[in-house]
Amino acid sequence: MSFEKNIHNFDLRNINFLNDLKKNLRIKDFHSFIQNTNNQDIYEQLYKVANNKSFNKIYLNLLTEIKKKLKLKNFYFQKIPSFRIHKKGFKSVNFHNDIWYGHGENVVNIWVPLTNTNKFNSLLLVDDDKTNLIDKKFKKNKLSLFEVNKLALKYSKPVIIKYGQFLHFNTRQFHGTSSNKSNENRVSFDFRILKKNDDPGTKSYDD
Repeated sequence: MSFEKNIHNFDLRNINFLNDLKKNLRIKDFHSFIQNTNNQDIYEQLYKVANNKSFNKIYLNLLTEIKKKLKLKNFYFQKIPSFRIHKKGFKSVNFHNDIWYGHGENVVNIWVPLTNTNKFNSLLLVDDDKTNLIDKKFKKNKLSLFEVNKLALKYSKPVIIKYGQFLHFNTRQFHGTSSNKSNENRVSFDFRILKKNDDPGTKSYDD
């Protein structure tokens, strides 16, 4: 199981979120800021910066890069990306797929780490075949969320990428995290894109 074809580089000269974050947060060391600040305050400050014009310009540059890399024409995109913090000793999110929350099967997730990743702090992703298997067992056997997490953890693989890369995957694929046993905190953001005229699911295009 390999997700190499789903990983792409982007140009840090034109798409440098960390420089913009450090400038707007008025900090020198992003890692120290994450380590020494509680999660609620981190989220509040990150989303405040995400609403700035400078961040938005970089975000649009990334979307232009994604358009080229994925050979897209017209598509919808999430206005403000969702930030994720995965600190040492903790789990970030349980395994799930976004179909559960009403997103259409053609929606694509884009995942962008703002720090380098390792096998403990990275996103864990399940491939298409094993996603189908879990989904069938979930429906047939009426599995609990605990049982889904156990299965997904068994079949998943960490996607280890560095700052300056992004991962894309279908929203129906199971993804989640495990306890971060490394000495490195991970911060990332993600967002969804959808080709024009594709089905958004039960969600509106504004969601």
